[in-house]
Amino acid sequence: MPDDREIDAPVSLQGLWPDSDDSSTGSSPAGFDQGYETQSITVAGATLTVRQYCFHSHNANRVWPGTFNLAEHYLTGSPPAGDLETLTTGVRVLELGSATGVLAMRFALAGVEGIVTSDVADSGEVEENIRHNFEANGLPPPRHVRHTWGEGWPSGVENEFDVVLASDILLYVAAYPALVVTLKELIGGE
Repeated sequence: MPDDREIDAPVSLQGLWPDSDDSSTGSSPAGFDQGYETQSITVAGATLTVRQYCFHSHNANRVWPGTFNLAEHYLTGSPPAGDLETLTTGVRVLELGSATGVLAMRFALAGVEGIVTSDVADSGEVEENIRHNFEANGLPPPRHVRHTWGEGWPSGVENEFDVVLASDILLYVAAYPALVVTLKELIGGE
């Protein structure tokens, strides 16, 4: 890999077609066999170990380029774009669209405590991968909220945050209205 800022999620077609045994029995094709790759990356001066999956239905499987830019701009910019001290003094921080959790991990390493991650309400694959990545870097796993934009914040789950971090979360224009609904829920807008 020439530059650890240009990482790509692994690509695999494994598991997309059933084995010949499956078709001979008349049963449905075998489930998708998820592949992954574990890589070392440097984000705002810190080296992290991250597992990226080959595929996720909502693209929550990889580290996107904006993660590097936001972390560097906020944590190491000259002068820093944000006041890190403010984030480390009891501030409630949510990373929206966490995918692999790399941005939340980098902020946790910088001293932000209790950061909450959130991504699509899937079968738990994103949450488990974030947990795995935090533990692989010697960090306690964050609280995670499974939430699909526009579907209402889960009842009984705190939705009051002082700071919402997000990077590279808008891949499809069709997702914009749902994101706006979620942001209004989080900041109390009309």
